[in-house]
Amino acid sequence: MSALPPIPEPPSFGPDPRQERFYGIVGRLTSALSGVEGEIHTAATSTGYPASAVDLGRLQSEIERALTGWPRKEVRARWRDEVFPWISALTRAWVQRRSILTLKRTRTGIRVIIDTKDDRGYYHYVFEAFLHLRAKTR
Repeated sequence: MSALPPIPEPPSFGPDPRQERFYGIVGRLTSALSGVEGEIHTAATSTGYPASAVDLGRLQSEIERALTGWPRKEVRARWRDEVFPWISALTRAWVQRRSILTLKRTRTGIRVIIDTKDDRGYYHYVFEAFLHLRAKTR
């Protein structure tokens, strides 16, 4: 069975007005506080879908593409070490301000539950990524 692919580059939307203000403040602080002895790093918040506008179809497609050809038995065997961490890394990179991720194996695939929040509210997303087996070749 093949390894999972690298996490694809997340979509980029650029900073919203609140993030622009954040980057301005952080830029000034970084200049003032960084010195010869150390550095300051901040998290990137302008890549991935905004918390209030996650493209579930695109996330579903990326998960399904990564697991194409994997039988349920293989997903179950590699769940803890490979599958769950891969989906977690994908959603962390692709969804801004993800607060909770719940993944459940189902009879037909994986149910993905993502909670996000931003300054305007809390958002709850649910979808299922289906396991598609490759057609056998002769």
